[in-house]
Amino acid sequence: IISLKHLLMGLFFMSIGMSFDFDLLLKSLPYIILLSLILITVKASIIIGLCKLFKFPLAPSIHAGLLLAQGGEFAFVVFVMAVQKKLIEQDVAQFLITIVTLTMALTPIIANIGRKIKTALYTKDVLKDNKIKREIDEMSNHIIIVGFTKVGRIISYILKKSTTNYIIIDNNHRLVRIEKTNGYNISYGDAMNLDILKYIGIERAEAIIIAMEDEITCMKITRFISQNFPEVNETKIYVSSMYPGNTAEDIEKLITDPLEDKLKTVSNVVEITSNSQEDFSMVIVEFDEDISVSEAKQKVKD
Repeated sequence: IISLKHLLMGLFFMSIGMSFDFDLLLKSLPYIILLSLILITVKASIIIGLCKLFKFPLAPSIHAGLLLAQGGEFAFVVFVMAVQKKLIEQDVAQFLITIVTLTMALTPIIANIGRKIKTALYTKDVLKDNKIKREIDEMSNHIIIVGFTKVGRIISYILKKSTTNYIIIDNNHRLVRIEKTNGYNISYGDAMNLDILKYIGIERAEAIIIAMEDEITCMKITRFISQNFPEVNETKIYVSSMYPGNTAEDIEKLITDPLEDKLKTVSNVVEITSNSQEDFSMVIVEFDEDISVSEAKQKVKD
C-alpha cells in the first residue's frame, strides 16, 4: 500500500508540474510573489497565534509557523474541482495554483530561517543573565559532551555512575528539558556558538566528546572548535558499547582487553585508556597531532 501511495503521489505532482504555466509565472511574477508572501505571512501568523494560545514557547511557535506556512497540495484538487463546477475560471485557478506551488518551493528556505530564529531565541535565553554559567559554576577538568544521541547517552550514563564532572549540550530544547528531570547535567546550546562554549568552560575541560549522529556535523563542530580554541586540540576517539546483564569483570575480560590489544597495533596511537563497568565498556584512544580526526576514526573503525 505504501509503495502505491508513493507512486500515486508522484503521478499527482507530475500532473501538476505538467500543467504548470511558466508564461503566466513570468507575466504576473510581481503579483504572484506579493500574494505568496501575503499567504505565507497570514498562515504563519495564524499558526504562531494558535501555538501561543496553547502555551507553546515563542521559539518553537515561530519555527512551526514558518515550517507550515506554505500552501497545501490539497489546494490543487480544490481548484481543479472548482473549475469543473464552474465556480472559478481556468485562468484564476492557474494563477492560484502558481501561488501555492511557489510557496511550497520556498518551504526549505523558510523552514531553515525558522530553525535559525528558534536557535537564536533559545541561545539568547540560555545566555541571559549568565544562566548557563551559573548552572555549571566554576567546573574544571570536566567532560563536555556535544549531542545527547545514543552514544552521548551511553557516555553520559557512564560518567554519571562514575561521579565524573561532565556537562552535555544539545540543540533539542524538549530533550534537554526532559533529561534534566532525569538527573543529567544537560543544557541547551549550539556547539558552534563561541559564547556557549566559553560559558561551559571549554578552556578548562579535560575532554570534548562530539557525539552527533551526522558525521558531517561532527566534522564541522570539530573544525570550529580547533580553529577557535587551538589549545583544545587532542585527537581522541571514544569507543563505547552497551552489554546489559554483564558484570564489569566479564566486560573487561571479554570486550575491553581484546579491543585494547587490537588498538595497540594501530599507528599514531599515543595512549589507550579504558573503563569497564557493569553493562558498559569504554575505550579511549588518544592519537598524536599528526593525524586528523577523520583519519583517526577510520583507523579505529578498521
